[in-house]
Amino acid sequence: MYQSAARKNPIEPVELFSRQALSWSPELGRILNENGQDALENSRIVSRALEENGAVYLLSCPVGSRDRYRGCLSFVILPGKQPIESFLAVIQLLAVILSSFLDKLESITGVDGEKLLQLTIAVAGIIGHRGRKEAYLYFNEQLRSWAGCDMVAVGSLNDSGQVVLKSLSDVTSVDSRTERSRILMKGLSECVIHQHVDTDSGEGNPVFQEMLHVFSQKHACGLALVNGEGVRRGAVVFFWDGKKKDMRFTDTIRASGQILASALLALENRKGMSGGIIRLNRLRRLKTGAMVAVMAILLGLFSLLPVPFRIHANCSVLPVYKRFVVAGFDGILKQALVQPGDRVQQGQVMAKLDGRETALLKGSLEAERQKALKTRDHHLATGDTAATQIAQLEVLRLEKQIDLLREREHHLVLTSPIDGIVLAGDMMRIQGSPVNKGKVLFEVAPLNKMIVELGVAEENIGYISRGMSVKIRFEAFRNQAWQGEVQRIKPEAEIRNNRNVFLVELEFDNLDDRLRPGMKGKANVEGGKKPLAWIVFRKPWYTFLQLIDSLW
Repeated sequence: MYQSAARKNPIEPVELFSRQALSWSPELGRILNENGQDALENSRIVSRALEENGAVYLLSCPVGSRDRYRGCLSFVILPGKQPIESFLAVIQLLAVILSSFLDKLESITGVDGEKLLQLTIAVAGIIGHRGRKEAYLYFNEQLRSWAGCDMVAVGSLNDSGQVVLKSLSDVTSVDSRTERSRILMKGLSECVIHQHVDTDSGEGNPVFQEMLHVFSQKHACGLALVNGEGVRRGAVVFFWDGKKKDMRFTDTIRASGQILASALLALENRKGMSGGIIRLNRLRRLKTGAMVAVMAILLGLFSLLPVPFRIHANCSVLPVYKRFVVAGFDGILKQALVQPGDRVQQGQVMAKLDGRETALLKGSLEAERQKALKTRDHHLATGDTAATQIAQLEVLRLEKQIDLLREREHHLVLTSPIDGIVLAGDMMRIQGSPVNKGKVLFEVAPLNKMIVELGVAEENIGYISRGMSVKIRFEAFRNQAWQGEVQRIKPEAEIRNNRNVFLVELEFDNLDDRLRPGMKGKANVEGGKKPLAWIVFRKPWYTFLQLIDSLW
């Protein structure tokens, strides 16, 4: 529990108790609050046993210096065989760290440090809620209580970069299909785009004005939730129906972005935690200290057990290379002889272009060439040297044009450049239509070897190296697994489905033609063996580090 010592605009005490602690006394919050008040009034650490359970101790330590106490940090603990003095030393250290943290926040102009601390402790209570829906309702209610507003809307960004409404005050189940929900999502999107939107600042945002009208509110303040790395996680909008908020609290809301972003990330990463909580509760029911010690030792040994570390990634099938058959000049498609799926040999005719116009033009130029030759011979006979040279140049010009038309006639028949399969180019449906120069008519690729491309998430690329074993199952052949090795890792990341991924490639022989370009599947890369505890807790640990970074 943390309680403020401020006499002007004091904040309400913030508490975070486990279920086990609440079972020790039904009025634990009131008792711990009184213990903290005693510590503040006497300017000293107060330690006493709980009346209902003598094995439980209440510890309260003032935060700050003697001439200016900011508040009091209180704990309820079950020390067991450990001396109470060791816990007192730890609590004093925490109080010093907390005081330093508040001093740092106070140096930021317009920011209420104790308000931010109250928010941090309040949202930390989401860890006590098993379900994501229950946790979001708790998160929303804590924000409304903290801001003293009438309504709060919270949204998060999905994989496609769109804002999804997650919770709304006094609404147990949010339906994103309703008109009111769509208006809120538009407002949350405005916050993500503009970082901060406030109807009191005179900006006159039309989307926010529409929200105020629909929900019959007078003031609104929206904030984009950005973590310490600059990544947008979502947005939150506070609504007031009555009294206008002061500007200092508006600045405090702006400063709370990283804290709320970390809490939102924790809400979105709650999969798979229920089973662990249930197992922990079962362990707590063990009454004998010997059994608890044995279980702790076994759990520690089990957590150090090396198990295979597998990196999961989506994958797709690509040909090793492609060749394109294109129109070399503007013309008419006379006939298409192949279609997608046909197997072709190198040099096989795939399509023909209409050559009648070319033949007519060539005949016309041949006639002009003969005329130019006669003119040249006439001037040569009369001894007119200048006219003879001009006529000779005209003959050369016509011969070059005739050579160009002959080359065009040579390309009226389009052939396959390689042995392979026609992947694209259904030209039979448009026979007789004009085609432009450079238009791709067919795509041909050999399918005897295929490339499987894996999209490995950025946070996992550091664990990938060449030669690692890969197991793949394709959607088309779920009962069969393909085994291979990592052959290439592209050095530059790409955006796939709004995620930053690195492309990893491996090749497979495809002599039976089962693999086709565009097939999708799931891949598991064998990353060696790691301790079980590292595999299970690495992501929660990184989330915790982000929360710490956002606070400091």
